Amino acid sequence: MDTSMVRQSGFTPAASFDDGAQPTLRLIADPNLENTTGQYFDRYDDQPAHPQAYDAQARARLAALTTNLTAPFLA
Repeated sequence: MDTSMVRQSGFTPAASFDDGAQPTLRLIADPNLENTTGQYFDRYDDQPAHPQAYDAQARARLAALTTNLTAPFLA
């Protein structure tokens, strides 16, 4: 989305803020998705996540790294 963070990172935004926000707003407000959880959406479509997201070892490494990186801020 065309946000300050994207522009400051040097990337060219692929969508306007309004276009990028619409899928998120749909997930918040669509009554048909009220009980939807644990799903990955690519814009409006329910899709499988990246294969690494299903790798238990990769998730464990990410959890450990996150704990190590955030621990100093939680003390």
